[in-house]
Amino acid sequence: MKKQKNLLFTIIAFSAILMMTSCGKDGSTGPTGATGANGSNGADGQNGNANVKVVYANLSGPNWYNETINNHWYAEFDNPIFTQNVRDSAMVQAFELGTYSVALPYTINTTTESFFWGTGVGYIFFDVRDNAGGQPANPGTKSFKVIVATPSARLANPNLNWKDYKAVKAAFNLTD
Repeated sequence: MKKQKNLLFTIIAFSAILMMTSCGKDGSTGPTGATGANGSNGADGQNGNANVKVVYANLSGPNWYNETINNHWYAEFDNPIFTQNVRDSAMVQAFELGTYSVALPYTINTTTESFFWGTGVGYIFFDVRDNAGGQPANPGTKSFKVIVATPSARLANPNLNWKDYKAVKAAFNLTD
């Protein structure tokens, strides 16, 4: 047994010495190799950039769920961009599309409807409530644009009005 340990130790020591002494730089650096060919262009990605992503949600009447207990309508829109990390640290802002891109939440008069939104892991939801406490009508067809901004984008733009889609679009060169 002692002979086997000594033999194993000798092999390990010899291997370590061989590895430490056999690698070394001797001679000058060779010439620079030829430049490789350009790669092909990839497919277009999601709208946005590395700091701000844009998601579109188009909802119609059947997408809205009537919550009669609390007198409101809501709809969920599934999208994998809404991760736990987004919920924990990103800035999310939703806009209803139309003649103007109106930031949510918003209220139409003080006696009619209010529109809200929120996120869960894997989805965003939109909510419509009647300000007088009654049951609002089904919102019907609505289109929303949602921006998801990294914390660094938000910190780098402290004076940007994030509720003004045109300002956000211009600041980050977003395309529609």
